[in-house]
Amino acid sequence: MLNVRLFFRYIVLVAVVLLTLGAFYWKHEVSTLSADWYDHIEELVRKPWPSSNSTNPTKPTKQLSWISKGPGAQDKAVIVPKIHGEDVSWVSDQLQEYALSPVPQSTSGLMLLTIAGNMPFIIWTRKTRERCIPRRTKAMRYDTSKLQHLMPKACACPLIRDLRESQAMAYLTFLIDHYENLPSSMVFVHAHLDGYPRAWHTDSQGYNQVRSIRSLRLEYVQEHGYANMRCISDPGCPAEIQINRDDDERTAERAFVGAWTYMFQSNVSDVPETIAQPCCAQFAVSKAQVLKRSREDYLRYRQWLLDTELDDDTSGRVFEYLWHVIFGKDPVYCPPLNECHCQQFGRC
Repeated sequence: MLNVRLFFRYIVLVAVVLLTLGAFYWKHEVSTLSADWYDHIEELVRKPWPSSNSTNPTKPTKQLSWISKGPGAQDKAVIVPKIHGEDVSWVSDQLQEYALSPVPQSTSGLMLLTIAGNMPFIIWTRKTRERCIPRRTKAMRYDTSKLQHLMPKACACPLIRDLRESQAMAYLTFLIDHYENLPSSMVFVHAHLDGYPRAWHTDSQGYNQVRSIRSLRLEYVQEHGYANMRCISDPGCPAEIQINRDDDERTAERAFVGAWTYMFQSNVSDVPETIAQPCCAQFAVSKAQVLKRSREDYLRYRQWLLDTELDDDTSGRVFEYLWHVIFGKDPVYCPPLNECHCQQFGRC
């Protein structure tokens, strides 16, 4: 009996020691993660963007990707938000006219993707759960104006949010961060290359993203300012968002009035009854069109995303049917299919 009691006491003692060591290790790891994460961001913020005319790649470091310029890089960019594990090698493998860069993996949960114009871009990766990172001390302060998009205000402890369903955050952050140094033409697309059903919304043979991008007539983008990368009108047209429709399952419609009045600083009476364009948040836009709105406007749009209590799917859908309005089109923007294929993509 005595031996049994001693054995159980020994087990309890070992368990306490292991738990104590585990707690110490976890605290150390989180502290290290926090320091690494902030150091990673601060290095990016302090580092000036490489000149678009530079032919020499930036030397790789532990935190930064190797930023290089493709052999035929031109004044245009493909912006591709991605999540952890998504393969975007097709950009460098098949679009040699754009700047190239490997995409490093970071323990902080952030990744870098370099796009045309030699501009590194912070994007978000999916995590199995949100990771809480302790706030910095006063001695470790940073310029929050440049990092605000990474820090939802309501959190007592900042969280890296899962933004898979809100590509709008990545799109807006690119426009804000590079507002003074934008390429002449920009194409915002999803990370997947091709195939059905994964890329069903890509309007090209084989649902292929490269075919779609290469066939896009940039002179059309320059002339019209904005072009949806999808010509097929369904879903989206002719009347996807109807703000007076009584359907609680259409959560984006329910959110539209508040989003519109906040983002465009307007009255409820100014919100159109119908808003529509072909889905699915893939589009091209010219620098001139982007600059018709101020950087403060894009900051306000992003702030709505940060402050909203809507789920990412709903908030992303709101932007899906706002991009054309942001970039100067009428609330209902549904070009005829043949006209779009011919004039925009040269498929006449």
